[in-house]
Amino acid sequence: MKLWRVKMTKRLKHLLIPIDASPFSTAAMYYAVYLAKHTDAQIKALHVVDIVALEGPFIYDISSAIGIEPFFNFTDQVRAALELKGETLLQSFKELCEKENVSISTVLKTGIVSKTILKYAEDADLTIIGKQGVNAKFERGFLGTNIETVLRKADKTLLVVPHHFFDPQHILCGYDGSEIAKRALGWAETLSFYLKKPLIVVTVYKKDRQRAEEIVNEAKNTITGHNISYNIVENESPLSGLLNALKKVERPILCLGAYSRTRLSEIILGSTTEGIIKRAEIPILVSA
Repeated sequence: MKLWRVKMTKRLKHLLIPIDASPFSTAAMYYAVYLAKHTDAQIKALHVVDIVALEGPFIYDISSAIGIEPFFNFTDQVRAALELKGETLLQSFKELCEKENVSISTVLKTGIVSKTILKYAEDADLTIIGKQGVNAKFERGFLGTNIETVLRKADKTLLVVPHHFFDPQHILCGYDGSEIAKRALGWAETLSFYLKKPLIVVTVYKKDRQRAEEIVNEAKNTITGHNISYNIVENESPLSGLLNALKKVERPILCLGAYSRTRLSEIILGSTTEGIIKRAEIPILVSA
């Protein structure tokens, strides 16, 4: 068996995991522990008490329903209850990490959830987040509102996970030769190195097979590791092509570039990255 070269494009030292009481968050905890054990990274667990729930219409609606004034110590009582819940969640995760001999620190903050996550993500190498939150059953779309905001505004790389944990067996990378795809490829190589899993590079093309082969050759020249295979898929849609490729691989982590279009053109044309996150029940790394 060939050995890996020492050169790596990324270092994983600090993992951020925002947690709540959802099954998606529980899965994110296990993925964080899994990665930390393979990389010796430190975990920072963050729970955000939603200030919108404390100071927004919700408090006034509840106050009116039970016939009390909203400022008669009610907000403080709700805040205390939410903080206690957050402390309990953080302590439970801390105990899991200690049991697995993983280094962890915890942070409890009150604020706007998405903004607070984005602030702490700035100091992390990778942020691991469930694709829906504790209010998943009330959300209209496939992604939680806070998670979608974090995805669109994050300047750092995210790992978006489904509501269940599995031991990954393959690392896939959707690659089209763009700059954001190159960054995703660097992350795919890093995960393949740390987790000792085979890396598969997937290129989807419509009609130009020659260009697709050129893109694959570019990827070959970029990657420094061994145990890599390539899959060139013909499909009219990059989204459909990637989804079809995923069906043929057991328990993958998929690495993709972040959104490359403006919000307006995403509404009109759609986004491959967002489409994959919504449809595929696998961990998806979105590189910044």
